[in-house]
Amino acid sequence: MALMKFFLTIFFSGLLFCGCQKASSVSVDAGIALPGTYNATGTITTYSGQIKDSIIIRITPINLAKDFLGNNDTELVCGYALLGSSGWNYIIDLNSDKQSVKALDANETILTSITANSWQSISAAYDEATSTFHFLTLYKNGSGNDVLVNEFLKKQ
Repeated sequence: MALMKFFLTIFFSGLLFCGCQKASSVSVDAGIALPGTYNATGTITTYSGQIKDSIIIRITPINLAKDFLGNNDTELVCGYALLGSSGWNYIIDLNSDKQSVKALDANETILTSITANSWQSISAAYDEATSTFHFLTLYKNGSGNDVLVNEFLKKQ
């Protein structure tokens, strides 16, 4: 079942990220083959201090292929941005009925590498029509700078 979903993802002192997209429940039973190779595109934006100050240090493009793996019956794992080879992974938890995403989390490697309690999963969506995941996350790095990752993963 497809729906139109409008979401407001971030509002920090004038920075507004919003969108309107076709959204659907992730359904393993309906034949969506989630594990596999995905083309990852997007950006990693590093700010000087907090995102609300709007001072960008660097924007790094994401453009690579990566694997999306089943970790157990209701959990999927995928490399995070450009850091999957360093052990940084998204953890996607599905509801027990496997019909929707329950949560998008960071693995322990990420959580111990960033400023404590700074991980935020802002948005996690799946578009069944294009076989594309969209993840938007924010964390504070060891230097105290906010890092916004905006990543699209399209099934090959």
